[in-house]
Amino acid sequence: MVYSVCQKYHLRNRLNVSFPRSTGNTPCFYNHFVTDREEPFDRPGTPDDPKGHYIFDIPDPLWNFGSGLSYTQFKYLNCSLKDSVLTQTGTVRVEIEVENAGTRDGKEVVQLYVRDKFSSVATPIQQLKAFKKEFIKAGKRSKVILEVPVSKLGLYNDRMQYVVEPGEFEIQIGSASDNIHFKKNVRVGKE
Repeated sequence: MVYSVCQKYHLRNRLNVSFPRSTGNTPCFYNHFVTDREEPFDRPGTPDDPKGHYIFDIPDPLWNFGSGLSYTQFKYLNCSLKDSVLTQTGTVRVEIEVENAGTRDGKEVVQLYVRDKFSSVATPIQQLKAFKKEFIKAGKRSKVILEVPVSKLGLYNDRMQYVVEPGEFEIQIGSASDNIHFKKNVRVGKE
């Protein structure tokens, strides 16, 4: 019954949290700060040389935010930006071409993450800013358009004021936070 319902509606669920490998890996976030991971002791160790807070395992999640399974496979073929230089009132517009390379119709969740490359305060390595679930027939291609207003690229500065700082932002397009297919850069100018 469950299989036939899933098959009929071509369900594709995505994780809205990251699942840790063990309790020693908690908390586990996809949008962690650079200083939260990739430390010299964040690698597998032994009881004699534990490497900090992870003894037998790596700190990466077992299943990452945005991950999911499907009854078909998708290929990300092309990605283009409408503009690579934007104003404070502009909009990031990305067009992605996705192909259903499997034998069944299905839905793909195309995800857009952003990373502020240079900021006055620490920012996460990636933040989900847009996504779209697109139904694609077997063997067919679809163009998916994702838009993010530049105002959504802001941060809270050291005075706790929400501002969009001018500079370079990395746009990441993928099917999960750890499965990024394209990276593009945009530059936001001063007002």
